[in-house]
Amino acid sequence: MPKEAGSEDILNSPDVLNTLPAKTQQQIQEVASFAYDVTRKMGDNGAEPDKSVMKALVKAGFPTVLQTAQYDPLRLEGYIEIGDMRIDIGDPSEGES
Repeated sequence: MPKEAGSEDILNSPDVLNTLPAKTQQQIQEVASFAYDVTRKMGDNGAEPDKSVMKALVKAGFPTVLQTAQYDPLRLEGYIEIGDMRIDIGDPSEGES
């Protein structure tokens, strides 16, 4: 089972992103945006995880989790692992942008 990640392990978290050069920040944000888009598909009740894409990512060596948030059934939360780091692909929490 993958280790629990703190914000220091999440590439697109402000704690990590703000310490990187501008070009690297932009690249990480583009990857995160792309990953966010491709891991979802429209379902009957809005966006839902695209299990075939997630299965392909896992098969390619990138463990991926995307599931309904525990306390907000309209929000998805998850990540893609890249080595020892993760990219957050979850929907923003209320108050986040």
